[in-house]
Amino acid sequence: LGSLYRLAAMKRRSLGRTEFIGITGSAGKTTTKDLLGAILERHLPGGRKGAGTMNGPEHVARFVLGTRPTDRYCLTEIALINDDSMGRQLAIYQPTVGVVTNIGGDHLSAYGGIDGVAEEKSKLIRALPPNGIAILNADDSRVIAMQALFSGRTRSEERRVGKECR
Repeated sequence: LGSLYRLAAMKRRSLGRTEFIGITGSAGKTTTKDLLGAILERHLPGGRKGAGTMNGPEHVARFVLGTRPTDRYCLTEIALINDDSMGRQLAIYQPTVGVVTNIGGDHLSAYGGIDGVAEEKSKLIRALPPNGIAILNADDSRVIAMQALFSGRTRSEERRVGKECR
């Protein structure tokens, strides 16, 4: 697998014009990826979206290897697999846009509690280049705190619940 990862990282470096969008969070990664993929395909055709929940290091490497220089964007999930760090996926994928959905109670024992999970998920934001974009869920205090970890552009929106219709 080591040679697969190295080959994918080399290929990724050659795809400088493609936007690499990574999505992480304790829940909602696949739904967010699928919705964002549908929006991008409608308004910015010519990109790729990862299949299903295939988000481990080997899947990310194969996804990058299948990316063409003409692809405008590449969109996939970056996840904790078997409580393993996201570092390998991030080293291969090198995202230019990072989306964090939320921080929840999964992987607590592996990361020493919910703050440890947030620290691990924040690696996506830390991996962004200075000219990248961080998209953060403002409804989750641990996610919005990641704004302080990134000097580039950030977008965050709170859910606005309106009055019930009568």
